[in-house]
Amino acid sequence: MSTLCITAPGPNGPVSTERLEMYIEGLQVNEAITFLLKALDDKKIDGALAAKCQERLTQRAARNLKLVEKAGRGWPAIDFNLEFFDSWQEDDETLFAMCAEVSVKLGGK
Repeated sequence: MSTLCITAPGPNGPVSTERLEMYIEGLQVNEAITFLLKALDDKKIDGALAAKCQERLTQRAARNLKLVEKAGRGWPAIDFNLEFFDSWQEDDETLFAMCAEVSVKLGGK
C-alpha cells in the first residue's frame, strides 16, 4: 500500500482516506487484544476479570477461525459478510471496554 492509497488531497493538505481509517481501526483492535493477552500471560489480572477476558478472547478467536475456515472453502462472500458484520462493532466495543477495565485494575485511569 502506498501513501497514494491512504491519503488524499484536502483543502489544507493531505487528509486520511477510508483505507487509512480501516488500517488504524485494525491496529487498535490488534493492540487491544495484545494488551489483554499480555495481562493474562503475565498474570497481572486474576479471578473473575481474568476469566471474563479469557472467555471473550476465546469466543472472538473461535468466531474468526470459523469464518476463515468457511472462506477458505469458497463460502459465498455475501454469507461470509453477513455473519461477520452482524456483531463486529459490538465485539470491538466489548474488547475496548475490557481493556479499560483491565487498565483501571492495573492502576491506569
